[in-house]
Amino acid sequence: MRSFAFLPSADPATNRWLVYYRLQDLNIACKCASHQPLIIDPQTPYDLLQAWGVCRQVGSSKAELVEWLNRCWQQKATQENQPSPLQ
Repeated sequence: MRSFAFLPSADPATNRWLVYYRLQDLNIACKCASHQPLIIDPQTPYDLLQAWGVCRQVGSSKAELVEWLNRCWQQKATQENQPSPLQ
């Protein structure tokens, strides 16, 4: 897969390092130098999804994350109330 750079909004210097350390924890290849953008090198689609999730978590406000979680719960509740197509 192709490498890409991500520099979250809010406080870029702090957020960049938060993302970098979290991606390191997840064993996703990335590099970061002072005053440079974070370079992420996802090796699999799963790595890319994980990197997206980390960046979203760090780059979003608490209100945005709460709204996203509420939408997920509403969608799950709607799906649970629908009959299975196998029935």
